[in-house]
Amino acid sequence: MNSTEQPQLLPLRIPAGWLVRYNELRQVDPEQIGPADPMWIYMNQDLMQVESTDEESLLIDVGWYPDNDPHGHFGIKCVIETDWARPVAAFQARTLGELTFRLESLFAHPPELPVRRLIDRLTGGSSDRKCAAAEALADRGAVEAIDAISAAMKVEHIEPAYDRLSAARRRLIQQRVREQSAEVGDDNT
Repeated sequence: MNSTEQPQLLPLRIPAGWLVRYNELRQVDPEQIGPADPMWIYMNQDLMQVESTDEESLLIDVGWYPDNDPHGHFGIKCVIETDWARPVAAFQARTLGELTFRLESLFAHPPELPVRRLIDRLTGGSSDRKCAAAEALADRGAVEAIDAISAAMKVEHIEPAYDRLSAARRRLIQQRVREQSAEVGDDNT
């Protein structure tokens, strides 16, 4: 490649359900170039940003930190609703192979929304979003969400949404009863 040609984009397997906001991730492996190589110009903090198209608003951001530094690393942050202060996952990689593996793993198995953030979703937003959060909490057996789901039910005026919230609350109450029964059983042995 002569000095006027840009390196090709890094090929990645990105499944359906992801939207590439921008991609400047090039086939430049930091382990294969010298410290004075002009290819370092392609290693900066704004390499790639990919967004999940589901309701979770998950964003995967990739950069090289610090910019153009041969001693740096690839940084990957997974954030929800552009909450950069509280990433749900963060990783580092030094080689393109490590980076590719990590990214393709995240695309195939994105990190789950933390329980606390799901509980926060019960206090605002659309009915569908509240219901999706309540159902995710019920799927995880997050019994600490019972009170928050009960509060969301009090302000919900759409019958199908109320029914979905109610069903999620019942599942969590059943989970709590099972847990308490198991504790009592353990105490009797």
